[in-house]
Amino acid sequence: MPHLHPRAAWWHNGPVVLLLALLAALPVLHAQSGDRVLLVVNRGDPVSRQIAEYYRPRRSIPTKNVCYLDTKAEEEITWETYATQVERPIAACLEKNNLQEKVLYIVTTLGTPLKVEGGGSGLLVALLGVDGLRAILPANVPRAAALSLDLPVLAVAFALTLATGLLFGLAPAWAATRTDVNSSIRQGRRTTPGAGGFRLRQGLVAGEFALATMLIVGAGLLLASFLRLQAVSFGFEPQNVLTARISLPKARYSRDRAYAFYRDLELELGTVPGMQAAGVASNVPFDGGNPSMTIIPLDEAQAAPDRLVQASWRTVTSGYFQAL
Repeated sequence: MPHLHPRAAWWHNGPVVLLLALLAALPVLHAQSGDRVLLVVNRGDPVSRQIAEYYRPRRSIPTKNVCYLDTKAEEEITWETYATQVERPIAACLEKNNLQEKVLYIVTTLGTPLKVEGGGSGLLVALLGVDGLRAILPANVPRAAALSLDLPVLAVAFALTLATGLLFGLAPAWAATRTDVNSSIRQGRRTTPGAGGFRLRQGLVAGEFALATMLIVGAGLLLASFLRLQAVSFGFEPQNVLTARISLPKARYSRDRAYAFYRDLELELGTVPGMQAAGVASNVPFDGGNPSMTIIPLDEAQAAPDRLVQASWRTVTSGYFQAL
């Protein structure tokens, strides 16, 4: 049987171990008490405060686990507002009451923001990023000018985003319309969802869990591929290789004189004690800036654009490959 290295075995078994750990933790999560909950309330919204006053004692949530925000009572806010009025106050509340290691759930009330603006700005950043990438890439990179956003992929991403928002927004709203909230609050009792609502919640939880598992597995495989890529051989050994850059002034060195200088330099370097090999080249590997030329078939004087091939070249001496 093939033998797997312990690290390789970890990559193969990692997602399974994580999945089993999450499944084992589900019963524990259902048994948590109110001191594991952080209740987030918008101080400036009366409805948010009223819901918190009703919800907190019935879930036995300590008063120190209530975090008050001074933010807008809007569904969507900007990234700056989220960072200054939501993220930082919640982090400060957790740190002030020593709840960082204790809280497992964060419950928000009606009147607190639900989402952050980002779709349009993300598309703008992508467009600017593609333009910037085209500007900094060398001219000899194949098909660099053809880089662009893929419209079909962008359309699929937009459709998935819209469908996700509608599904996870309308499903709870539809379930809420089947519950008499006013009578439940007046009677001071908990409401038990029906079989349909319970199945809907189960389906949503199962879908989220499946998507999260796929993301974890994909991230693990991507990281494993990255680690394997780091181990790919360059085709030469860069250890104990010393490089130096020399630029001769064209006004003092003609082409023949420059060739003679580099030839003599290579011979003199070969006589240095401890020197195993010496070579001269117009560029070192992976340095970029190589001159390029267009190659076309000999029998085609006017080749089609898709038949043209861009090839990089460099000038080297006979000791170049031995030195690498």
